[in-house]
Amino acid sequence: EKLAQIYQAVTGITTNARQFAITSYQQAIQLDPSNPLLRINLGGRYLEMQNFDSAIEQFSLSTKLKPDYANAYFNLAFAYQQRKNFLLAAFALKKTLLLVPAGSDDYNKTNKLLEDTKTYLTPEEINILNQDQNGSALQNNQNELPLFSEPTPTQTPSPTPSKP
Repeated sequence: EKLAQIYQAVTGITTNARQFAITSYQQAIQLDPSNPLLRINLGGRYLEMQNFDSAIEQFSLSTKLKPDYANAYFNLAFAYQQRKNFLLAAFALKKTLLLVPAGSDDYNKTNKLLEDTKTYLTPEEINILNQDQNGSALQNNQNELPLFSEPTPTQTPSPTPSKP
């Protein structure tokens, strides 16, 4: 993990540093497979490379390892937004809201992102989202929910991954 952090720090200065960081995180995961933070960090490197499918995989694994980890869901939402899967992004943001203190800055920021994301959803998709009161659809049915390729935005969300 420390080696990955060093490579991450010199990304942009040293050739192949990002790939070395990814390899180091993968090795760290082999040594500590139940550590959700390692998967968050690896997913972040994949986001930097615009490898959104791999980022989604790592963030999803992190949510399975620690189902109450708000940061994993928040970053998962961002990755889904990049893939233009706004329904799953909304589910992940909704789950994040259940895990952060109501009224906090993180809650308000996440709620704003959720409202922005909803502008990309059809009324039918909003109905699907509203039926899931405890955030279980995202955890249980990620492979069954549809991937939408063409959004119809009314405004453009501009999320930035952070640590809610």
